[in-house]
Parts: sequence; C-alpha cells; structure tokens
Amino acid sequence: MKYYIVLCGLLLSILWGSTPITGQNLSERDEVILKRLFYHYNALLNTECIKLPPGEFMERFSDLEKQVQVSMDSLTAPISRGKAFLYNKQGVLTSLGRYVTQKDVEGAAILKEELEKRISDLNIDSPDLDLLSDFEIRSLLEAYYNWKALRTSMAERSTSVLYNIKSEKVRRAYALYNYKMMIQLSGSSFLSEALAWDFELCSVDSVTLQEVRTLSKKYKTITKGQVAYDFEMEDEKGNLHRLSDFRGKYVFMDVWNTLCHVCVEDLPLFIRTGVRYRDKDVVFLTLSLDLGPIGWKKLLDQKNISRSIPHYRSTQRTEFINNYCIYGMPRYILVDPEGKIVDAWNRSPKTPYFESDFERKIGIRNE
Repeated sequence: MKYYIVLCGLLLSILWGSTPITGQNLSERDEVILKRLFYHYNALLNTECIKLPPGEFMERFSDLEKQVQVSMDSLTAPISRGKAFLYNKQGVLTSLGRYVTQKDVEGAAILKEELEKRISDLNIDSPDLDLLSDFEIRSLLEAYYNWKALRTSMAERSTSVLYNIKSEKVRRAYALYNYKMMIQLSGSSFLSEALAWDFELCSVDSVTLQEVRTLSKKYKTITKGQVAYDFEMEDEKGNLHRLSDFRGKYVFMDVWNTLCHVCVEDLPLFIRTGVRYRDKDVVFLTLSLDLGPIGWKKLLDQKNISRSIPHYRSTQRTEFINNYCIYGMPRYILVDPEGKIVDAWNRSPKTPYFESDFERKIGIRNE
C-alpha cells in the first residue's frame, strides 16, 4: 500500500492518548467499573465468535449485555452513568455492528434490527460526549460511522462531524485528528484542503483554526512544483553530498531507518527497481534517518543489502524531517531534474500501477 496507516495511526494514537480516561472526581469503584466497561464487548471480537451462527452469537451477546447492565446499574455518580451509556453504545456498535456487516456468516444481517433497536437512543451531538477522552470520542464515532456510513471516507466523516456536531472538543478529537492523519500520510491534497475550508466555515475555536492553517501552509511547501529542500547527506565512506549534486536528473529517494521493519523489508525491491531504470535519467538512492553514523551501515551488511544503487544517511536529520514533513516511513520522494518536487508521497515500488505511474512522471510514458 502507498501509506502505512497502521504504523502511523499507532504513533498518532500514542501522541493523542489511547486509553479510556476517568479521574473526573469519580469514586475509585466507579473508575474500576468504567475501565472494565470500555473493553467489555471485546470478548466478542475474536475469530471464533465472529464466525458463530446468528443465534449463537446473539446468545453470547445477550449474556454480555446483561453483565454490562448490572455494572452500569451499580455506578453511583451521574458522570459515571453518562460515560457508561456511551461506552455501552460503542461496545454494541463494535461487536454486534461488526457481526452484522460481515459477509462470511450466512444470515448475519438478520441481526440488524437488534442493533438498530439498541442504538436508537444514541445522539452523537449529545453534550455527554464531552465527558469522554479524545480517544474514546474517536472510538465511538468510528464505530458509529462504520455502521451508519461504512463506505464514507475519513474526509467525509470529518466534514459530517464539523457540520453536525456542536461540541468543539468533539470536533477537535475527531475532525482535527483526521485532518492531521490525512495530511501527514498523503500530503496536501484536494481532500485535505476541502476539509481545511470546512474548518474555516464551521469552527469557532481560534486554536483549532490556527493549527489547521499552520499545517495547510506548511504542507503546501512540498507540493508538486515547489523547490525541494536541499540537504546534506553522507555516503558509506563518510563523504558528504547534497541533493543538488544530482541536478539534471530525476532523483527518487527511499527514506527509511533501521528501526522500521517495513523499511528494511522493502529495501531490496527498491534497489531492484532502481537497477531496472539504470539507463534512464533518474537516480535511485536510499536515505537513512538514523541518528548514529554506524548502525545503518551495519544493517546493510547484516542483511546483505545490494550496493547496486547509492546509500546515504542524512546529516541534517531534524531539518530534513521538518522540511519534508516526515511522520512515517518508508517515504518515497521524487524530485525532478530542476530540483523541484514531483511527488513528496510517491507510490512504493510494491504498490499496484507503480511502474506506469512512475514512468509517466519521469516522462517515459505519455499517458
């Protein structure tokens, strides 16, 4: 795939928080119950349960539902009960919702009415959503849209939140988070810019608007036709080079580091692809973002990585990361003979249609 969403999504979840947050002047007992409730329905997400016939699945679901209700009834604080109500809806959507939308079990869709009955009183514009952490808000809304609008994109869901939900906290937790994901994973695009305009029209929070404007401006500096940041790098012998040394030829960079398993796994294919285009006016090179000057070279030796194309390490790591907006690796960057960006989020050589897309960009194919 072009983007490594799982890896980047994990990193961003760490930054934004990834566990249910209590601690809102709740009793210790309520906090324990709430933490358990948040994950209660996960017991139905394993492969064994998902493959059960509808009757057996519903029997297990009903048993869990009764346990959840008992726990909810034992909560004392109104805030606890408000959060538990939303936790329950998210759990129902995640478990029963996933079951009824699958295609592997004949008759699973028969349980749709059961699901609709259980979420009929869920209002995603309720002020109670402000009780949740950012991660909890995203979990609930993703589960909701996966049921109500499965085929909609991240951008469409975010636009729906901006126009239909009043809470600025919910907008930030969901729409702003998704905007950052979109722009960090694929750069400035029509969709991300359209979403930025939706923020301008809908958001009344100056901090949110400033974040969106800053990101939009920053990412436009590495769109097609912009001058590529000229950086210094060292080869395996310690000799220094610059991107501008390759003016007159296309430069296709594989940005990686030794801690990225996918990066290391994909190096041989990138190198073989580079060899295939050796007689064209394009330079394939790998660029390590490792901090130290030794580790990356050791890995190349340990993995018997071919030296058929040049390998470098950035000596201006921080500046490179900032100027090319590196939030996940591997990243593939294509620069033209004049030193201008062709695509700062180019397809990986292992993705479908890489060859035709790449050859069109470097002028080998016209269509």
